[in-house]
Amino acid sequence: MLSKIIEEALNKQVTVEASSSQVYLAMASWAETLGFEGVATFMYAHSDEEREHMLKLIKFINERGGHAKVSQLDAPQLNLDLSKKCLKVYFSTK
Repeated sequence: MLSKIIEEALNKQVTVEASSSQVYLAMASWAETLGFEGVATFMYAHSDEEREHMLKLIKFINERGGHAKVSQLDAPQLNLDLSKKCLKVYFSTK
């Protein structure tokens, strides 16, 4: 049985992992629409990895008598204009 303090801390981490997954997913979609296929593939893989972390935590909490909570997430706030400039500079030097 999980203590309430541990359960709350793990549930906060579930939200962190879900939010991280969404940020990577948003970046992957952005990169894909600009034709940066390698970047998009990299970001999609990292999104999946963060989601996998979240699922492991959810199962861990539930299997130990706790109750995993899946919270609503806000849309990721990304400065994609700056990222686009960085990628263009990077690729123009290759």
